[in-house]
Amino acid sequence: SLLNISAYRFGGGSEGNVGRHTLTVLKSTVPYVASQTNRRAAFGGRDPENIESAMLRAPRVVRSHNRAVTASDFETLALEASAAVARARCIQPRFDLAGGPPPGSIHLMVIPAISSVEGMLLPEQLVLYPQLKEELDSFLYERRILTTQLVISEPDYVWVSIEATVRIASLFDVNRVRRDIETECHRFINPLTGGPDGTGWPFGRALAIADVFSILQRVSGVEDTEECRIVPVDVTTEERGEATLRLVLNHREVLCSHVHRITVVQE
Repeated sequence: SLLNISAYRFGGGSEGNVGRHTLTVLKSTVPYVASQTNRRAAFGGRDPENIESAMLRAPRVVRSHNRAVTASDFETLALEASAAVARARCIQPRFDLAGGPPPGSIHLMVIPAISSVEGMLLPEQLVLYPQLKEELDSFLYERRILTTQLVISEPDYVWVSIEATVRIASLFDVNRVRRDIETECHRFINPLTGGPDGTGWPFGRALAIADVFSILQRVSGVEDTEECRIVPVDVTTEERGEATLRLVLNHREVLCSHVHRITVVQE
């Protein structure tokens, strides 16, 4: 059954967002209970906000007056509504935006907070659970303009793999350099830690081969990049698409890293 905890004194922050089937140890003997497990992943745990984030958030909160009118208001209030929300992007009707929401409606795209953003993210980590969606809908419903229709969903995630061949100096370890490159690619092409400012890949921002070269050149030991390609991947079928030098996204899309294929050649 689903357990809803109304309040608690303290928690473990993002470390409390454990995955499915990880809570399997009985703390005490219970009659007629042989085992236990959590059938769903835990969510909602978030580490304390740092001073820099609070300074950026405070002006937006003051401007919104706890009312959802502008796109910025919806984004700010979505972050206020639940600690399980990591990022929010609101799209309002615009005559110059193809595929945008119809007049009178608002489309709010939400990226959930997850416990660990290192390495390759899994699709199930980015799922917008019904409980969170209902919590957001209830919170924003009371603060929206009466005639506004609100649609809440996940963004469209575009998974990409970097295929690259790099040359390194003889004094560096091949495996370590490969791991460092993969780590940098996963960090940069990431909906939560990616992009130029490290706050998550911007919605609709294209990925250019120049971005990838910049990542590779930052890794200690890399002397030269001999080959580099961007490959879109269907995360459902694992089918790899056609390699490109520039991957263009629409306003509903955001990038995620798939498995990167890095070849390291030592001089």
